[in-house]
Amino acid sequence: MKVCVADDHAPVRAALHQLLVIDLDVDGVVEAASGEEAVRAAEGEGVGIVLMDVHMPGGGGVAATQQIRERMPRVRVVALTVARDAHSVAAMIAAGADSYLVKTAPPAELRESLRDILDGRVVLAPEVLPLIVGELARRLRAEQERADALDELDRTKREFISLVSDQLRNPLTAISGYTKTLCNGWGRVDDATKQEFLGRIDEQAGQLARRVEQILTVTRLEAGEGAAGMRVHLDSIAREALARYGERLGDRAVDTRLEPVGVVADRRGLTEVAAALVDNALVHGEGVIAVRVRADDEHAVLEVEDEGPGIAPDLLPILLSAPFTPGDLSDTRSDSGMGLSLYIARRVVENAGGHLELSSAPGGGTRAQIRLPRSSLVGQAPNGGAWGDQHGT
Repeated sequence: MKVCVADDHAPVRAALHQLLVIDLDVDGVVEAASGEEAVRAAEGEGVGIVLMDVHMPGGGGVAATQQIRERMPRVRVVALTVARDAHSVAAMIAAGADSYLVKTAPPAELRESLRDILDGRVVLAPEVLPLIVGELARRLRAEQERADALDELDRTKREFISLVSDQLRNPLTAISGYTKTLCNGWGRVDDATKQEFLGRIDEQAGQLARRVEQILTVTRLEAGEGAAGMRVHLDSIAREALARYGERLGDRAVDTRLEPVGVVADRRGLTEVAAALVDNALVHGEGVIAVRVRADDEHAVLEVEDEGPGIAPDLLPILLSAPFTPGDLSDTRSDSGMGLSLYIARRVVENAGGHLELSSAPGGGTRAQIRLPRSSLVGQAPNGGAWGDQHGT
C-alpha cells in the first residue's frame, strides 16, 4: 500500500517520506504540495492513506479531505498538522478524517502512531482528543435537538391538520344537514322554520369563510409573508374588527375606549387577530364586551374582554403553549376554533415584536391582551386610519 504525504513544506514531506520508507517499510510514498495535488495523488493506483496537512494552498486540507472521501471512500485520510485549535479539528473531522496526529509529537510517538494507522487502527493524538470529544458531544446534542425539533414539527403538523379538518367539517356538516332537511321536507316545513334554517346556513357559511381565511393567513405566515409590516393605528384595527361583526353585535353592549396609538405590524394579519378575539368574546362571552386600545409605557395595548364563563385553570397554559390543542377561550365551546386563532395571533404579534397574554378566572370573564412596540403617529388621519396612502390596505 502506498502513502501520500500532503504538505506544502518540502522539509516536512522529506522527513515523513524517510520515516515511512525506512522505519515503517511502506511500499511507496507519493508527495503532494497542495490540496489539489493530494486529491490527484489519492486517485493514483495503490494509494490507501493520505497524511493531510490542514492549511495548504489549492483549497487546503479540509476541502481536499472532503473530495477524497466523496470520490475515493476506500482511501483513509489522516490529519497531520500543528493546528490544535477547535475549529481546525472540527473542520477536519467534519470533512471525514479518520485519525488526527500533530507534527510536534516526539519522533518515537509519531512513529508508533503511524504504525498503528498502517495496521488499520484509528489514532487520535492526546493533544486533540479533548477537542474531538467535545466536538462529537456538541454534534450529538445538535443532532438530538434536531430530532426533537422534527418530532415536535410532526406533532404540530398532525395537530394542525386535525384541527383544520374539524373546523371545516363542522360547518359543512351543519350546512349539509339544514339543506337536506329543507330539500326533503320543503312543503312540510313552516315559513318560520325555513327562515331559521336559512339563517343558520348563512351563519355556518360565514364561519366556514372565516376558517378558510384563517387557513390562508397561516399559509402566508408559514411562507414568511407579512413579517415586514407597515405603520398602522391600532385603534383603526380595533374599529375594523368591530365593524366586521356590526350586525351580529345587535343589542350587545360594547364598551369601546380607543386611544390613537401607532404600531408597525402586518395590517391584514393583525386585523384577523383582533377580529378573532372579538368573535370569540361575542360567541362565547356574556354581558358587556370591552374593546380597549391604549398606550402603556413603550407599548401599544389592545384588549378584548368579556364577562363569560372564563377559562378553566388547566386549559389556559395549554392554550398558550400548544395552540393546536382542542380548546378555546371558553371551556363550554364544542369546537376548537380558537386554537387556530391563537396560533395566528401569536405569530402575527411576535412578528411585530410583541406578545399575547391571556388572563381569566372561572366565572369571571376572559381578557386577551396584545402588547406591541409603539410607533409615532406621524401624519395621523383624523378618523384614526393608517398613515398616508397606506390607509385601509
